[in-house]
Amino acid sequence: MTAVAVKEYIGSTSTFYEIEEGMILKSIHPTLAERDGYKVLVEMKIFERLGEHPSIVKYRGYHDGSDLKGLLFLEASHGNLQDYIDQNNDNIPVPLRRKWCRQATEAIQYIHGKGIIHSDLRPENYLVHASSSRSLNLQLCDFGGAMCRDLGLDGRGLPDPPFWDLKWESTVGTDIFSLGSIFYTVMTGLWPYKSRHLIKEVEEEEEEEEEDRWQFEDRVIALLEKGVYPDVEGITGGTIMMRCWKKQYLKADDVLEAQMDLSEELTDSS
Repeated sequence: MTAVAVKEYIGSTSTFYEIEEGMILKSIHPTLAERDGYKVLVEMKIFERLGEHPSIVKYRGYHDGSDLKGLLFLEASHGNLQDYIDQNNDNIPVPLRRKWCRQATEAIQYIHGKGIIHSDLRPENYLVHASSSRSLNLQLCDFGGAMCRDLGLDGRGLPDPPFWDLKWESTVGTDIFSLGSIFYTVMTGLWPYKSRHLIKEVEEEEEEEEEDRWQFEDRVIALLEKGVYPDVEGITGGTIMMRCWKKQYLKADDVLEAQMDLSEELTDSS
């Protein structure tokens, strides 16, 4: 078998290989196998429980080869959501952004219904796939950090700020908070707290200094501890984002219902 590492799919704990056209193998970095090898088992068991869903990446089993071992997935045609937004933000129409927000929620509604908490939701963990020449859809991936109490599985994952609610326990609320930040990213092209003009507490004339990742995360944590959230005025679905952050939705079903109501309102007003 000839396997080629796919450059854009080299992650923090795994390397992704194209083992044949349209088929990707996810293999944990050898140096991390002892520390994080259990995540492979967690992810395999999670996918076996999930089965097929339109908004979940297509899992095709475990490959136990002599040269490579790992999980098999059908390749998403357009890579991950973060990269797609970074490269195409100016050309993504609002209706497509709204559809992606809904699909992001549908994936979470489905996995929560199966007793699974993803616990590491961020734009990199949604894939963009063309189901047809005119339809780009989201697929949730990367369940290595997920939790399922029914199966006794805990990948001990948590997202980084600004997708983390600062709680150390993985709950339904963990994922719902993250959804708010994903919606913000999808609709604006920016992470929450990344743009000064969307944060009321920052003076318009104040010049921002360049932040590294750790400075940014520290600033976000400090703002969240004070209950300071990004300004969502004028952003489609902004109220839904804020309610996710403030834990005003108890279930992903509630988030999806709010999105459907908003869609009807926008249709009626157009």
